[in-house]
Amino acid sequence: HGNDEGTGGGCIFVACKGRGCYQIGMTPSSYVKRLGYREEAMAFEDPASARFCVGVEQGFNDPDGLAIAMGEVLHGGLDDDGEILHCTRMDSQVKYGVIARGDAEFYVRLPKSHKDNIWDVAAGVLCLEEVGGKVTDATGACLDFTRGSKLPTVGILGARTEALHQSLLAAYQKVNKDPTS
Repeated sequence: HGNDEGTGGGCIFVACKGRGCYQIGMTPSSYVKRLGYREEAMAFEDPASARFCVGVEQGFNDPDGLAIAMGEVLHGGLDDDGEILHCTRMDSQVKYGVIARGDAEFYVRLPKSHKDNIWDVAAGVLCLEEVGGKVTDATGACLDFTRGSKLPTVGILGARTEALHQSLLAAYQKVNKDPTS
C-alpha cells in the first residue's frame, strides 16, 4: 500500500500504550517508521473524502449493507457499481494499521451476530489510538476487553481522528434501522 516505503516485502505494526505506533519493514534493508503523531492525524478532517477500509466479504462483515449506506451518507453518493466512493477492501485486522499509517480514515465492521475475539482486535485498537484515532462499538461505547475472550458487543467503528469518528458514528445512527444495536 501507499506507505510501505516501496519495500514490497510487507511490514508489521507495533504499538505501546503512551509510546506510539511504529511500522517495521520486513526486508533485509528494513526500516522503522513512527506513524503519524496526533497533530499530523488532525490535518485530515473531511468525512466527504475520507477513505474506508472494510472487509472483503460483505456478507460476513456487513450483511445489511450499512457500511455502504454510511459511505453514501458521508460521501454524498456511491460509485457506478454501488460501492463506497473511497474504499479499500481487505481481509485481516491489518485494516487498523492501514488507517494508523494514513492510507485510510474509516474502519467499519458490522457482522450480524459474530462477536470478535479480543486478541483479534486489541492490538489494532492500540495502534489506532496511539496515532490519535478512536475505536468504539457501533453504539459509540468503548470496547470492553475485560469480559472474557469475546467482545461483548457486535460491531466496531474506527476512525483516524475523534472528529472523523463522530462523523462515522452519526452516519451509522442515521442508516441503522435496528433500535437494538
